[in-house]
Amino acid sequence: MKLLSIADFKKKFKIDLFIPTILITFQPETINFEKNKKYISILIESLSELTNFQLVITMPNEDTMGMYIRKQLEIFINNHANAIKVETFGTLGYLSCMKHCKMMLGNTSSGFIEASFFSKYVINIGKRQDGRIVTPNIRSVEIDKVKMLAAVKSFNNYKEEKYKGIYGNGRTAEKIISIIKNKC
Repeated sequence: MKLLSIADFKKKFKIDLFIPTILITFQPETINFEKNKKYISILIESLSELTNFQLVITMPNEDTMGMYIRKQLEIFINNHANAIKVETFGTLGYLSCMKHCKMMLGNTSSGFIEASFFSKYVINIGKRQDGRIVTPNIRSVEIDKVKMLAAVKSFNNYKEEKYKGIYGNGRTAEKIISIIKNKC
């Protein structure tokens, strides 16, 4: 997939990724869903201190407590000029934003899978993605204001590494077809 340049992304979405940007995707915790009110409160407190960044915030899914999280994020976005709400980018837009942003913050699987292809610095918060393969670009921290802000600050020490192929080289379908053809 040919991703959008920063200029094309700005034309399409009216978001300037030349500004240091954090792509934020926070989904409800499904195992400890009763803690979601506390978690979103801590996340928002943390985001309030990230005034040196543009915050591109994607809206949560429909899991339990998703609507509550959405409302809290919308209130935050409406009160912070550096925060931008995105309902959905679609695949092209989301991957383009991921490629060009400075870092990601949240608890989404895309921080583990897709971000590894870009060697994008990812701050994974909470337990939602426990059990996934952790690549060198991911830093996992508790949903704790001090720890999250320290992880953002540690971005300055992040050394981007080339993708090491942990999820393959993009030719899996070709390999499967070849194997099936040879067996038939």
